[in-house]
Amino acid sequence: MLVCLFGATLAQAQFFDDPEPAESQGPIMERVRAQRIAFITDQMKLTPSESERFWPVMREFENKEAAVRKKYRLTRRIDDLTDAEAEEALNNRLKMEEELLTLKREYAGKLLDVLPGRKLILYHKADLEFKRMILERAGQLRRNNRNGFKNN
Repeated sequence: MLVCLFGATLAQAQFFDDPEPAESQGPIMERVRAQRIAFITDQMKLTPSESERFWPVMREFENKEAAVRKKYRLTRRIDDLTDAEAEEALNNRLKMEEELLTLKREYAGKLLDVLPGRKLILYHKADLEFKRMILERAGQLRRNNRNGFKNN
């Protein structure tokens, strides 16, 4: 079971896990992050006032979450690990999950101070939907490139 948990979580896309500000990652990533915020804000039906209170707290959470993930990121390919290193990696993964859970609990309270629970619950749904759309778009671009079409 631990192997399934470890494999499934390692397979997660780390598209939004980078703690670097979007500005330092170039104009494309900056544009994607702006589109993500606009999409999620729309899906959550945030008022301008709610958005002004919500996004700074959420950005703070996302930056801390990314830092925790980075702290535990493997530096070598899984196939290159010895059994002892793989076991250590599994234990580190569990430590990371514990730290993330503590962080999520802390920020759930902070976020509930700025938005009602009904709106907060929509965040996760909207975020997953946005990631799904991005992955579909990337797949479409790859297929188009394979078929000889240019990116537009």
